[in-house]
Amino acid sequence: MWSLLRLSLLGTAFALATVALGWMAVPAVAILWGFIASATRRPALAAGAAALFAWAILLTWTAFVGRLSALIERMAGIFRVPGGFIVLATLVLAGVLAMLGASVGNEVKKVSSLSELDRE
Repeated sequence: MWSLLRLSLLGTAFALATVALGWMAVPAVAILWGFIASATRRPALAAGAAALFAWAILLTWTAFVGRLSALIERMAGIFRVPGGFIVLATLVLAGVLAMLGASVGNEVKKVSSLSELDRE
């Protein structure tokens, strides 16, 4: 139950940060998540899933209020791939950026805690 709530809140953070700051907010939020969630199991996997879910919701919302289909058609024509591949690549990008960011944040937390131990 707590993990589902945590995943929902993290996904909301990814969605809001993406709307406010663009795609570059995904690794920033993920780094912060990795730093503060070092005690949780698999923080990188949780970040990747939450970001993927958040971007899926954002794409769905954009499809209803915007012209997502026209954009996908144009990009599919440019890259000469099916439109579904463009959507899939977009979602994978969000997941990978979040997983890498959370991994970096988690490692920074570990290194900073090790350096604190060396000082004592």
